[in-house]
Amino acid sequence: MEMKQLVYFITVVQAGTISGAAKKLHLSQPPLSMQMRLLEEELGAQLFERGARRITLTECGKLFYERALSITHLAEHAKEEVQDLSSQNGGLLRIGLISSASRYMVCEVLEAFRRDYPKVRMEFTEANTYRLLEMLLENTLEMAIVRTPFAMEGFEGIELKKEPMAAVGRAEFFEGVQQREGKIGIRELSGKPLLIYRRWEDVLQHVFAKEGSQMQVYCKADDARTTVLCTQMGFGIGILPDSIVPMEAVPVGSEEENKKDLYRCTLADEELESSILLLHAKNRKLSHTAELLLQYVQERKTVAEIEKTDILRETKENSKQTENKRKGEAVYDMEGHMEGRESGTGEGSGSEKPFGDSLALSRNSCIDMA
Repeated sequence: MEMKQLVYFITVVQAGTISGAAKKLHLSQPPLSMQMRLLEEELGAQLFERGARRITLTECGKLFYERALSITHLAEHAKEEVQDLSSQNGGLLRIGLISSASRYMVCEVLEAFRRDYPKVRMEFTEANTYRLLEMLLENTLEMAIVRTPFAMEGFEGIELKKEPMAAVGRAEFFEGVQQREGKIGIRELSGKPLLIYRRWEDVLQHVFAKEGSQMQVYCKADDARTTVLCTQMGFGIGILPDSIVPMEAVPVGSEEENKKDLYRCTLADEELESSILLLHAKNRKLSHTAELLLQYVQERKTVAEIEKTDILRETKENSKQTENKRKGEAVYDMEGHMEGRESGTGEGSGSEKPFGDSLALSRNSCIDMA
C-alpha cells in the first residue's frame, strides 16, 4: 500500500465520483479506477458501493477513510515537524480554540508569543472542548485551549486562567436579587429562567440541589456564543464564564448608563469557577514549535506568579509598617497633648513637633503604599 493510494482514495470519497476525483488529481479515469480496485484487493474488502451517479462507502470503507485521513495527516505533520526543527524558531503551530476563550487566548497569550517568535505561523481550529479533546487524541491537533469541566485523563498541560461564572440578563430578571460585595449565591436564581451551556448542566444541578433550590432551565445550547446571543435577546439569565460576558453588561445595581439594558453579577459559589487550560495529549512528543509555545507560556506563568507573590508580600509588609506607625503616632500625639494640658502653657513648639512628625509619617506611608 502506497501513500498515493491513500490520497487517491480520500479524494474519491470527497469528490463522490471517480470522474470528479480524476479531474482534481489531474489523472485519467481508468488508472484511478484501477488503483481503487488494487486497494480493495490488498485489503480484502469492498470499500465502495458504485451507483449510477455517485459512489457510497461501505462500513469497511468508512473505517478505512477515517484511518486514511489520520495516516496522511500524520505524514504531513511529520514533514512539517522536521522542517520546523531546522527553521530556527519558526514553523507552523496547529492549535485548537474554544469560542469562549479565543478572545483571551489571542489577545493575551498568542499576541505576545507572536512578537517574540515572528517566524511562527499559526493555524487555528475552532470547536467545542469535547471535539478538541478528540482531535488531540487523534493527533490532528498538537495543542488546544479548552475549558473545564471535563475528564483530564489522557491529557496534561497548563492552567492559563481561572475565572468565576456570571449571571447576565435584563434588569427585570434581577428584581429582588440580594447581592453581597457584587456577588450572588445560586439560591438567588431559584425559579428564574436560565440559559445554560449544556456541559455545565450537571454542575449547576449539583449546586442548586446542595442549596435546596430549584433550577429552571429555559434554554440549553452546545456553544457559549448561542447562550450569549439568547442572553442579549432577553430570553432569560445567561450563566456565562466571566471572560465572555458581553462588554455592554454593567454590574447589577450600577448607576452607569446602560443602553442595552444588560446587567451582570458574579456567582459566589467556588464550584462554578471555570479554568482555561492549554492542553496536549499525555506521553506524546510535541513538535519544536509546540514546545516553544508550552515553554513560553510556562515561563510567563511562573514570572506572573512570582510577581504576584512579591506584590502580596510587599503589600502585607507595607500594611504592617503603616499600622505600626499609626499606633506609634496615636500614642505620641496623645502624650504630647496631655503634656500640653498639664503644663497649661499650650507651648507652640511642644504641639507643632508631633504634628510635623505625624505629617512626615503620613507622607512616608503614602509613598510605601504606592
